[in-house]
Amino acid sequence: MCAILAELSSIQTRLALAEAEVQELKRDNTVQALEIQALKHRSNFTEAELREHSRLLEKFGRGKVAFSASIGGRGHTGPYNVETTLKYKNVFTNIGNSYYPATGIFVAPITGIYYFHFCYHASQQNGAAIALYKNSTLVASASSHDTDTTSPENGSNGVALQLVEGDQVYVNLRANTWVWDGPYHDTVFTGFLVNHF
Repeated sequence: MCAILAELSSIQTRLALAEAEVQELKRDNTVQALEIQALKHRSNFTEAELREHSRLLEKFGRGKVAFSASIGGRGHTGPYNVETTLKYKNVFTNIGNSYYPATGIFVAPITGIYYFHFCYHASQQNGAAIALYKNSTLVASASSHDTDTTSPENGSNGVALQLVEGDQVYVNLRANTWVWDGPYHDTVFTGFLVNHF
């Protein structure tokens, strides 16, 4: 009987130890579950940060914007009966692909300060008058003046503009005037981003 009681006491002791171990394992599991939850939260936060950084890198990668193009060809463009947007088809540079030679329009890819320069070459026969527009607002112009000479005329102008993403900048040829372009690229439209914000 003593042996049975001793065995029973030993079993109870082992059972108590096993229950203590089970409780310890439950506590460990709870702690691990909290740690896993915290890691998932940090992982989600890190993924969100990475997405935001990727978006900003893409946006500021677009911060490299510069274009320059001439009318192209050899000869006169115009005169037209109505004011017409000039299409500068001979593209020298188009970093950022924000100038569209098919339309002659530059579309700001990001908000910032941009600088634009435009120039022309023309004869006196019809004169020349070109104007730079931001969206549909006239910003600056360059034109020839009537003189008694038949010498060619050259003119230019330039402006710094604050643009928001999507603003359009283009050069129009005024009605009943013309410009000339040849192998030395005499009629040119240029723009570049100075600073983005």
